[in-house]
Amino acid sequence: MSQTINSILVPTDGSDGARIGARRGIDLAATIGADLHVLSAVDARDIEPDLNADGQTERERLLETEAERAVDSIARLARTHLSGQITTAVESGIPFQAINDYVDTHDIDLIVMGTQGQTGFERVVLGSVAEKTLRTAAVPVVTVTPDGDIVEIGDQRYENILLPTDGSEGADLAIEWGITLAEMYDATVHTLYSVDTSRFGGVEGSAE
Repeated sequence: MSQTINSILVPTDGSDGARIGARRGIDLAATIGADLHVLSAVDARDIEPDLNADGQTERERLLETEAERAVDSIARLARTHLSGQITTAVESGIPFQAINDYVDTHDIDLIVMGTQGQTGFERVVLGSVAEKTLRTAAVPVVTVTPDGDIVEIGDQRYENILLPTDGSEGADLAIEWGITLAEMYDATVHTLYSVDTSRFGGVEGSAE
């Protein structure tokens, strides 16, 4: 049974890695005709507690301005490719929690995001947010590495999709979503079950 994707969320922090992830999200939204949501979260932990009230307000205003620029940049790119609705938002809070809250309140079907930035600092920050989002999100998350091939939006193709499984309910649900993507792009599906030989006391090798 395939899944329906009507709305896609693209989180961004303004980094190059986030923009690469956003391009994939825009491409997917264009392919299936989904609405696109672009979100940037102002991390309250970045506001120094030792600043006075005026200093904290100015720092928060600066962070909000940077977040607005980040979402506007992605939205401008999306408008040249999408006919569906594009919604932008800036929220305050811990980023992965802000992403999850937005998913819940806006009926999001899928998250598409970069896994890490291209500088050392971006790798730590964006990578941490992506990892926490993967573990806690209530909807599927498509992550995009920064070192993949960059193609024009509308020209992205997925020819082969690998669906690993351990037979669990979670794996079965992931397979449903994988099949959905495969149908959208007319891709070949590969399934894999790998036996963990480490459970057999030093026996080396694997079965597929």
